[in-house]
Amino acid sequence: MMASRSCFTVVTMPTHYKDDALLQRSIDKYRELRLKSLKSDPESFSSTFASESGRPVNFWTNRMLRPGARHLLAVELSNHSGALSVADESQAILESKWVGMLVLLGPNSIASNSSPPEKTLSGRLVEDNTDAKIEALASAYHMAGFYVAPEHRGHGIGGALVQNAMEVIANDCEEMPNPKAICTVGTSHTNLVVRRLFKRIGFEEVGEDQLDTIDGRHLTEITLRLDLGH
Repeated sequence: MMASRSCFTVVTMPTHYKDDALLQRSIDKYRELRLKSLKSDPESFSSTFASESGRPVNFWTNRMLRPGARHLLAVELSNHSGALSVADESQAILESKWVGMLVLLGPNSIASNSSPPEKTLSGRLVEDNTDAKIEALASAYHMAGFYVAPEHRGHGIGGALVQNAMEVIANDCEEMPNPKAICTVGTSHTNLVVRRLFKRIGFEEVGEDQLDTIDGRHLTEITLRLDLGH
C-alpha cells in the first residue's frame, strides 16, 4: 500500500523476507532510523537513545516483526517517479532512503462506549467468546513511534504517514462485521506541530498523562482520539 507525496512515498514494511541477509539489512536500517529519532527528538519519546542503542539484534527483530504492528515508512524515491523501481519491494525499500516512520498498532476489539476513552488499547477489551452485541464493539488502534527526520520536515511527509495509516484502518474496517473504529495517538505537550497535525485531520485531545522516563525526565503526554466509521 503506497501513498505518493512529492519525491517520497509511504510504504508498509514487509513482515516476511526471502532470506536472512535481506532481513538483517532491514533490521539495520530500522534500528538506524529509530535511534536517529531518539537522538534528534529526545523530548518526543519516553524511551531514550542510551537505553536502546545497546539493545541486541533480537530486540530489534522482535520489534520490527511484532504481531499486530504495521510499520509505515516514508522513503525517498531515487528516480522521482512516484513508485519504487525494483520488482522486489523488499529490495526496493532497502535501496531507498528512509526519512520517516509511524507504527500502527491494532486492531483490538473494545466496547465502543468504554470509559474513560483516552487509552482505547488498554481499555476494556472484548474477548472472542463475549456475548456483547456486535453494535457495541469497535476496533481500537494506536499510533506510535511517529517521526520525520528534521531535514525532511515541512514537505507533507508527516501528513502522508498519518493519512496512509488512516487508509489502512479504513481498509480493515471494510472486512469487519462492524465498521466502527477508534484510533488514539500520544504526543508530548510541547510538540505543538504534531498536535496541530492530528487535530487538522480530526483528532481531539481527550487526555493528559504524567510520565517519568527511565532517565529521570518528566513528560506530559497528550492523548488524541479519532472515532471512525460511525
